[in-house]
Amino acid sequence: MSFRKTLSLFSVVVSCISALPLALAREEDAVVTSLDQCIWSQQESGFDWVQNNVKNPGEGIVIAQLDTGYLPSPFYEIGSGVKSGLYLPNARVGAVMPVLNWVETGELPLDFPGYALSVWGHGSSVAGLFLNRKSKGAMVEGLVPYARIIPYRISPFVISGSPAAAPVFSPTSNIARSLRNAIDQGADIVNLSFAALFDTNGPEFFSPASGGIGFKWNPGEEGELKSAFDAAGRAGIIVVVAGGHGSPVNIMPATANSPNVIAVAGTKPGFKPWEKSMHYDQIALSAPADRVCYSRPLEDNWSGDFSQESLLEITNSFLFKKGGGTTFAAAHVSSAAALWLQAHPEIPKNERAKAFRAALLDHGIVTPENWPSTGFGKGVLNVQKLLAE
Repeated sequence: MSFRKTLSLFSVVVSCISALPLALAREEDAVVTSLDQCIWSQQESGFDWVQNNVKNPGEGIVIAQLDTGYLPSPFYEIGSGVKSGLYLPNARVGAVMPVLNWVETGELPLDFPGYALSVWGHGSSVAGLFLNRKSKGAMVEGLVPYARIIPYRISPFVISGSPAAAPVFSPTSNIARSLRNAIDQGADIVNLSFAALFDTNGPEFFSPASGGIGFKWNPGEEGELKSAFDAAGRAGIIVVVAGGHGSPVNIMPATANSPNVIAVAGTKPGFKPWEKSMHYDQIALSAPADRVCYSRPLEDNWSGDFSQESLLEITNSFLFKKGGGTTFAAAHVSSAAALWLQAHPEIPKNERAKAFRAALLDHGIVTPENWPSTGFGKGVLNVQKLLAE
């Protein structure tokens, strides 16, 4: 690629970059007041079948959630001894972030803003999509409510902009360090509803066949992100990443550019590609993203402190909203992975990632009529078909 073309592409990216932290985040909609507003995503992905046919969905499976952290929800268990719920094994496991760094300082990875443009409640929303229990008052049952989720606060944003930590973005190395910590903790699955534009050795631009702009690490150089994804692959850890959405330019982030991840695009009701989803060749499949119901605190932001009284106030304010994001698409596929692992305990751990990917793409997808030939993967997730294989 010529220097002039590279410079031109870089200018386009820079002009769009201020919109990306919000564009890749959960898109909020109205408060949900009835279950019928929420059922499409579980029906079209097969999770309604799971609720009636799988005992204790997700039981025995550990999912590392690399995200903005968590807030205490009333809809699932939280603690160091929980068999299912938000799992806090000890104070030395979790988020990797300067100052707010659970691994190195012992601080809990609480999900609060901290900076302008940060996304408050994102990690809490995703955790609830996995874990919510109707028996605890949730309107919608979680996808794998018997799994254990380890929350990592890798950033107050849902995008990493540069290895040098540009003022608005956290460094990409946070993802790599957290991923390696999750491997050490024995996670079965890593859910990354988060995007890193570049690996730590700097970007190289390219144009995906489906159009737009892509980034990848420079050939012959070992970026931290690539190295961590490779380590996860060797360990058999299933890594699911959100493909991204809402950008004015179709961008493929570095987090999707590894054979050791499953990159997921989004759908909307009716088994249709979600037009806001980014699309490129590395997308493996699509899953529900638009108008998905999730739980979160009432406030759109939090200006108070995080005393026990404040946290109790936050807990008591949780409600259900619906919105869009490939954040949710990734969580559906991570949940499918948890159910598949639960059904196949005989598979050696170091073989799980490759075996799951093959099963998912061979048996766990439906391909609607007129499905795009590129950019959205082979089709739409169907966990009922996956578990019947």
